[in-house]
Amino acid sequence: GATSTMSRQDIKRRYITLAKETHPDSSTSAHPTTTDILSGGYSTDRFNEIAQAWTILSDSKTRRAYDRELAAEDFKEDIVKKASEVAREYGPTARKFYDDFAIPFLRRTTATTLAGWSAVT
Repeated sequence: GATSTMSRQDIKRRYITLAKETHPDSSTSAHPTTTDILSGGYSTDRFNEIAQAWTILSDSKTRRAYDRELAAEDFKEDIVKKASEVAREYGPTARKFYDDFAIPFLRRTTATTLAGWSAVT
């Protein structure tokens, strides 16, 4: 795989190497072993996946968009992780507050509001 710090030339070299290894008409895949087939080394799908990656990463505009998507995904995963940590740490306390104070307060407020509306109408 490529990293975000790789230059276009490095990506191109990696693409050419992988394309030669996985191309269905290449001499290395003319007589695939069972291991090659099972690992996906001989698969046309694998070659197409590599070609699609090159299409995205070779163009600076699409590469920036791809990098932004990866950054957004990393950000989302980080937020979920931090939210889970906060929930684990403060969850029991928050639940106790909710059960002991918030729900009774909302019940009283709702009952009072409903009684007031009933008296008005």
